[in-house]
Amino acid sequence: MKLELKYIRVVLSEGTPLQTEALDISGLNLSLRHRIIGVAGVTGSGKSTLFRLLGGFLKPSSGELKAEGKPLEPPHIMLCMQQPESQLFCSTVKEELCFALKNFGVERDDWDERMEKALEATGPWPGDILKREPLLLSGGQKRRIALASLLVVRPGVLLLDEPVAGLDWPARKRVWETIQIQKKLGGAVVISHEIEELLAHCDRILLLGKGRIVFDGTPLELVSREQGFGLRLKPMGSICSEERLMAMKRKYAG
Repeated sequence: MKLELKYIRVVLSEGTPLQTEALDISGLNLSLRHRIIGVAGVTGSGKSTLFRLLGGFLKPSSGELKAEGKPLEPPHIMLCMQQPESQLFCSTVKEELCFALKNFGVERDDWDERMEKALEATGPWPGDILKREPLLLSGGQKRRIALASLLVVRPGVLLLDEPVAGLDWPARKRVWETIQIQKKLGGAVVISHEIEELLAHCDRILLLGKGRIVFDGTPLELVSREQGFGLRLKPMGSICSEERLMAMKRKYAG
């Protein structure tokens, strides 16, 4: 899938003393077919505004946002919120998964297969997971059930806001494994403060600053130019950029 952002401007509190230009993107084409794009930046850089814009929660003050030349809408792109409690509300995991299937008009005969595939992509799970109450699961399990509730509708692009924030290492690894599965099925945009994990997993990195894109390139290009963007990557001695990136991949994606 290809997302196009043409002359996008987002102005918050327009016409008031609090008016702020939150996002200004003159032109951006995101080819997401079998790719993971990472979005990073300091607090206030515009990450959350971009997330809300792509997720349909916010309309641009000017400009166009399209997917394959058409208006962006579900299930072209589905978003997974940072707090799964904001997304989960049913009494059982099965009801949670069926809710999305019903609302997007998936044929009833396909439900069981889709639920099985979504749970397989986000697992492993205990045998009775479909009967469990989502909000009583662990933090990592809730995050993965939230992902499963989106994967059942087979989105073209999965948009994730801080998907591993607050999770322990095993849970983080499982979430990233699920994102890699989504990469094979379509594509993903991951917004995160965890720059080294983005560098290890993503195919392309967007770095935002004051509502504008200050870097757009590969992880290797960003590692090679980290000083110019004030990144705080962990020191690894005098090794070259390629070796640093490979070390990150071994640590976070190995």
